Amino acid sequence: MQINFSWRAAVIFVLAMLPNAIYFIAPPNDIPKTLGSKVKIVEFIENISRIIAFALLLFVAKNQNPSLKSAWVIGIIIFMGLYYILWIRYFIGGSSYALLGKNFLGIPSPMAIFPICCFICASFWLNCLPAVIAFVIFGIAHIISLI
Repeated sequence: MQINFSWRAAVIFVLAMLPNAIYFIAPPNDIPKTLGSKVKIVEFIENISRIIAFALLLFVAKNQNPSLKSAWVIGIIIFMGLYYILWIRYFIGGSSYALLGKNFLGIPSPMAIFPICCFICASFWLNCLPAVIAFVIFGIAHIISLI
């Protein structure tokens, strides 16, 4: 396993985190008192798999010169676009915490699902199958922790 930094993965990561930065600067006032998983092992798996997934994507991606004409790029753009639409809905909707978990197009927990799908597409695009597995585990644990 060769370690090298993927600036393409870093760009995708930064684009996904931009709305989160705004959220943390100006969080909603109606955050529920009980957040996070009630099951500590799920929370542990979520946190560890998140770190591993991003580390793998940023530093172990095998394809350093992927084609922009890839179907995976289309997936990245679609899921990132949907994610941004949800953030726009959140900010326009008065920054209510309830909007973060609200269904979108019949999809439950879209704020968890869309970025995970984006990162899975990025992992395939950059030929980093270990990151795909880590993101699937992270996504499952993340969604379970929201229930």
